[in-house]
Amino acid sequence: ATIGDARDRRRQHRRDLPARIRRRQDIAVVAIAVILVGVVYFGLIKGGGGSKSKPIPVRTLIGQTLIEKLPKSGPNKKIMHDVKTGQVGGFIVAPPNAKALKAQVVKLDHAALLGHHPPLLIAIDQEGGPVKRLKGAPKVSPRQLGVLKNPADATNQGKQTGALLVSAGVNLELAPVADVGRTATPETIKSRTFGGDPGTITPLVAAFAEGIQSNPVAATVKHFPG
Repeated sequence: ATIGDARDRRRQHRRDLPARIRRRQDIAVVAIAVILVGVVYFGLIKGGGGSKSKPIPVRTLIGQTLIEKLPKSGPNKKIMHDVKTGQVGGFIVAPPNAKALKAQVVKLDHAALLGHHPPLLIAIDQEGGPVKRLKGAPKVSPRQLGVLKNPADATNQGKQTGALLVSAGVNLELAPVADVGRTATPETIKSRTFGGDPGTITPLVAAFAEGIQSNPVAATVKHFPG
C-alpha cells in the first residue's frame, strides 16, 4: 500500500507540472534512451565486443605456459625460433655470470618482441647458501638468517638479491624455501631452510619475499608439499 501511495503521489505531482516542463522531461527520457541504445549497438554489435584482433592460436597459448631450461651457452637457433613463434613463455637459467645472462635475456626478449609476444619469464634459483646461481646477494644464507631470527635482516637480503637479479635481466626468483627442517627432512632440502621451527621460519620467509618483491621481481615460496 505504501509503494502504491508513493507512485500515485509521483503521478499527481507530474500532472501538476506545467505542460512545457512535462515535454522537456519526455524529451530528456527519449534522448537518454537513444544514447544508451547507440552505445550498446556501436560498442557491442558494430564493434564485435570491442576487439577486431585475430584470435591467438591454441598452439601459442599453450606455448606461453611452458618454461624451458636455458643452456649456459645461451639461446641457440631453435630456441630463438621457439621464442619468436610463441612456443615458449620463459626459461630457468643457470648462467656463467650476470653479464652473460643479461646479454642472453636481451636477445631473447628481442625475439619475443619481434613475434609480438609478451616479455619472457626469466627464472633463477638464487636462494643463498648451497643454492646460488650468481655471485653476490644474498650474502647471508637462509640457515644463518634463521639463527639471527631478525626479519629485518631477511628483508635486507631479499632487497639486495632482487636488485642483483634485475640487473641481470631476471624477473622470477625461485626462492625463498619455506620448508621446515625436521629430523626426517632430506639434507638436500634441510640445509636450504631457515630452520626447524615454523614460528621462526614464517616471518623470515615473508620478509625475504617482500624484500625481493620491492624490486620488479616475483618471489616463489617453495616447496610443496615439501
